[in-house]
Amino acid sequence: MDWAINKEELNIRGVTVLGKLLTDEQVTFFRDNLLEEQRKHIQRQGTEKLNKYGELEMLRNCGRFHPNYLSLIESEWLNSFLNTVLNDKAILHGYHGILTNAESQGQRSLPLRFHRDAAWFKDTRTCVLILMPLVDFVEDVGPTEVVPGTHLFKNMPSNDYLERHAQKMLMPAGTVFALDGTLWHRAGRNYSGKVRPLLQMNTTLAFFKQQINVWNDDTFALASDLVKSRLGYNVRCYDDPDEMLTDDRRWRSGNYNIDNTLIE
Repeated sequence: MDWAINKEELNIRGVTVLGKLLTDEQVTFFRDNLLEEQRKHIQRQGTEKLNKYGELEMLRNCGRFHPNYLSLIESEWLNSFLNTVLNDKAILHGYHGILTNAESQGQRSLPLRFHRDAAWFKDTRTCVLILMPLVDFVEDVGPTEVVPGTHLFKNMPSNDYLERHAQKMLMPAGTVFALDGTLWHRAGRNYSGKVRPLLQMNTTLAFFKQQINVWNDDTFALASDLVKSRLGYNVRCYDDPDEMLTDDRRWRSGNYNIDNTLIE
């Protein structure tokens, strides 16, 4: 497929609709599987703990659930699009199921507040989100809301601006859309009485990945805090999704810390 117009839309608006790219069979499988995996996740961790860390709506590392998730990564449309808007070395930085309902925890939950998923670099795209609704995105299920054009600016707009200019991504289940990772967006509030499942791939340029994961080597276990910091301990990957349920959130955001680096 020719993704030139989608790339242009991503450049200018920060959001583009790719089309109905999941089959009905895929939609049914991923929807049912994510609902079951969320049920098990809540049973294992407990609602109170998941709410505490804003993770009740999130299922991370979906590739562990079933081979169908890995097969989706091989889709021709996905790789052709990513090669067009990023490059063929881009990596899957996160593979999430996002499932909201009426009990989702408002401002404590990242999906439900305006946010961007990547650090802002002037004139450079480093991250693209691929979003796949698994139910019809109609008004009452809380479709994703985007604020077009906000990926072009370093700082967060005022909340009044975001609220005034947010647009709801209304579309049938199985339709795929993509966001620049720095576009301000959020999940809408779900008033349908049912869970709203969405499958999301977070893809980034590969330079965010270290060449060697030194933390698999016990040599560095007794190193000083400064040495650990310089070797990337504070921005390392989590070992598994459950490790994210911790009061120490530095690993989650450390990869995107670009303080004191902008040339103005």
